[in-house]
Amino acid sequence: MASEANPTIDLQTLTSFLSQLNQIQSNSNNNQQNPTLDPASPYLLHPGESSGTALIPIALEHNNYQVWERAMWRALRGKNMIRFIDGSLQRPTQEDLLFDAWERCNTFVVSWINHSLSLNIAKSVIWINSAEELWRELKQRYCQGDMYKIAELKKECMQASKKNYL
Repeated sequence: MASEANPTIDLQTLTSFLSQLNQIQSNSNNNQQNPTLDPASPYLLHPGESSGTALIPIALEHNNYQVWERAMWRALRGKNMIRFIDGSLQRPTQEDLLFDAWERCNTFVVSWINHSLSLNIAKSVIWINSAEELWRELKQRYCQGDMYKIAELKKECMQASKKNYL
């Protein structure tokens, strides 16, 4: 009767249970140590991601930077890749375990940006391999606005003010 109150577990069942427990703990530790498996990590790329896909339906032209920038920022934010363009996720050294993951994700971001550029603009930045540098270069070139249009409007304003003055 005493044996019914304290059921015994055979050694094989106990060994199997401990093995499963170790596997669960190992997987949990791997997810914490491997940021490419962490859903909050900028290194996580969904298996269905393609570097050959355009993220937004707008191509950057010489006169639509603000609209393009906002749409691309939202798309990259949705993919948790903003840190590659804002400079807050610096390129690790080649010895760092995250180097390959960083390179892969940076290449995806550069490709996504390049696929959203007009052909002439894409040709002019084809050799820029850093997403952060590419983002900065495009902003420097096109955020100023359409310089020809600005000059034309200034000229029209000056002509109109001269007519009103006379």
